[in-house]
Amino acid sequence: MKLGMKLLVAGAVLAVCFTADAKKMYLINFDKGGMPNDSANCEFALSEEHAPKGQIYLKVTTKTPTANDYYWCGEFGPKKANWDGYDVVKFDYFNESKSPVSSAFSIRPKGSTYATRLDASFVMRPGKGSVEIEIAGACSNSGTPLDFKIPLIQWGLTGQGSVVFHIGNITLETNEDEKDSKKEDKKDDKKK
Repeated sequence: MKLGMKLLVAGAVLAVCFTADAKKMYLINFDKGGMPNDSANCEFALSEEHAPKGQIYLKVTTKTPTANDYYWCGEFGPKKANWDGYDVVKFDYFNESKSPVSSAFSIRPKGSTYATRLDASFVMRPGKGSVEIEIAGACSNSGTPLDFKIPLIQWGLTGQGSVVFHIGNITLETNEDEKDSKKEDKKDDKKK
């Protein structure tokens, strides 16, 4: 094998080794045809509308609500059910409305009640945005440590009129840059 080819192969191997440190797991991969399997009072479809070129978003349309209606879509029994070792849940959105939409992402361990689940509230501003929910060390709504053996995730909103929004791929990720930074800080503290 020529030297140039050996260097190219070695570089590719190193790139794979260094990118393997950060973990990323798709909870629902819309680009590969993944769809939520749990919903109430909303319809959804895969769409390229408002998605970055080459990607697919989930288009969510809520039905006309009454004041107390709740809408959600989510995944019952996600393929990645053990979230230990991940730091954040991330997804992108596009809100077609001219008004902000209050929403929540719920993480529901097996047999959860309101007290034992985590409801992370966020606002989808008009247009494009992203959401990052810190789960490292997260606690349930009652303040107890959250069980990360997850049978159900949902995101939804409450009685805000008919709304159309788009959600990008939902991932679990580690914050390796932050972890590396914390390791360096600990090394510096030990030197003092």
